[in-house]
Amino acid sequence: MSPEVDDEPMLDMRFFRDRRFAMGSQGITMTFFTVFGMIFVLVQYLQNVKGYSPLEAGVRGLPFGIAIVLVAPRAPRITAKFGSRRGVAAGMLVIAGGVLLLVAVAVQMFLQGLRIAWQDALPGP
Repeated sequence: MSPEVDDEPMLDMRFFRDRRFAMGSQGITMTFFTVFGMIFVLVQYLQNVKGYSPLEAGVRGLPFGIAIVLVAPRAPRITAKFGSRRGVAAGMLVIAGGVLLLVAVAVQMFLQGLRIAWQDALPGP
């Protein structure tokens, strides 16, 4: 049965006609894909590249979970005080900053590995 035809749909698709609702839903969806995709890739990196066991990789991922546990209960107050638009924007900026920090660390590690490889490949003292 189609959600548009159902008498009592779980989510009325007409909500998406409201631009604020549609864009807010899209922003939150992209935020979740970014955060959980980043966590997934980080855990794979820790296990497959760094050689950590699943437990060691999980322990190193704890700060993400702890941050979510600490911030999530405060989200309604932040939204009430600053509004949903500013709250979502601030959250996305924090996530973007975290991703940029991880990228900077990854690039630094790549360059360090490249430097070591060149030192080993080149003759000299």
